[in-house]
Amino acid sequence: MTNVIRMPEGFNETEKRWVATVNYRHDLGPVDVEYFIEELDEISEIIEGGPHWDCVIDISIKFNRHAGDMPSLTVEESLKL
Repeated sequence: MTNVIRMPEGFNETEKRWVATVNYRHDLGPVDVEYFIEELDEISEIIEGGPHWDCVIDISIKFNRHAGDMPSLTVEESLKL
């Protein structure tokens, strides 16, 4: 089981487009840290900023559904926009 570190209370996660979860290796076990980002290139700054990238177990990036204007949009429908 992992611990999850979230943004401080009052942070408006609905304003950011993506949620990147970085799983870090700690002495007491893995810890998930959630980062709410607007652009995908921001993840490189997060990883380069430390802790050392060899501590990273994995990274998952998901679309923040709260930020989307069209949550049921399909690929086919998007081609018509």
